[in-house]
Amino acid sequence: MNIFDLIDSKSSSFSKNDNKIYESLKKQPDFFVKSTITEITEHTGISKAALTRFAQKLNFSGFIEFQYELCKEYLKPETEERSNARYLGDILIETEKILKQYPLDKLARKIKDCNCLSVSGTNLLECISDQLKLSMNIESTQFIDSTNADNIRINLNKNDVLMIYSSIKGTSYQKIVRYYAEKNNRPYMVLVTPNSKHPLRHNFDEVIRLPSAKISKKTTANADIHEYVLFNEMLMDEYLKLD
Repeated sequence: MNIFDLIDSKSSSFSKNDNKIYESLKKQPDFFVKSTITEITEHTGISKAALTRFAQKLNFSGFIEFQYELCKEYLKPETEERSNARYLGDILIETEKILKQYPLDKLARKIKDCNCLSVSGTNLLECISDQLKLSMNIESTQFIDSTNADNIRINLNKNDVLMIYSSIKGTSYQKIVRYYAEKNNRPYMVLVTPNSKHPLRHNFDEVIRLPSAKISKKTTANADIHEYVLFNEMLMDEYLKLD
């Protein structure tokens, strides 16, 4: 079932606003794919709250997740001949659009004001945490800690930020995440993941959800890594704007 079949199956329960959204979507699917929620609101006159309720009626957590699924349908490669570079480029464009809807400026401010930023990733994602640490060390005098799951500091407190990169289940983070989840004086915890149903997501103060990349049927491994790199770059852009 594609996303339009899903909408049709739910249309009997639609409100007047829901039907207005659906009609606009059918007429301008490319606009809904390429625009931010603010641009859609300004263009259609439909409120952000109405767009969110519409998405939730379709069993999505919110409009961002609905838009991502719509993009997957709209940007789906027609043939296997489509180059990996072209598809990866499309995914990164979509990643940038989604990240622009998150308050990365507020996250950057939280990092700027904290005593210690601890970033962590396992396997290839350890390179991503190291990348952010190196970028921050060039621009900041704060203490930046980059480590794997087994070596995360246990003395972080409310004046610190703990950011974890985790693509699938975060099995190696269960112990440390639950340790901090039970503490009153815990750090501000951020999860960056392409998994909208990440098992540990409810333990975090903020979840940044990246799209899930798949280059082609022939090669699927590690495409997400480029999205994390883009996230780091966009976060650093916001960080550098701060006083």
